[in-house]
Amino acid sequence: MGDLNFKSGDLSKAFQFSNQAILLGLQNTDHRIVSHCANTRSGFHKALGQTDSAIYYAKLGLEQGKAINIKDGILMNCNMLAGLYASLNPKQAQ
Repeated sequence: MGDLNFKSGDLSKAFQFSNQAILLGLQNTDHRIVSHCANTRSGFHKALGQTDSAIYYAKLGLEQGKAINIKDGILMNCNMLAGLYASLNPKQAQ
């Protein structure tokens, strides 16, 4: 739901929905949900140019994916982190 709100420009609702999903996932120890929602949230911050926040959420998603070896969660968050770090220092990323 948050990604739809983000795409339509309702950033407040997008962040509200993603916060709720992440918090509920953490409360219920649902690593898969947290991994995917944190990746989505990371993408929001990346699109807004908020690299530090994007890295924070991608790391959270990666940590949650690794907790129960969710390969797609690990992959998408690693890819997000690679892109974010490459944008900070393109020469080092090569």
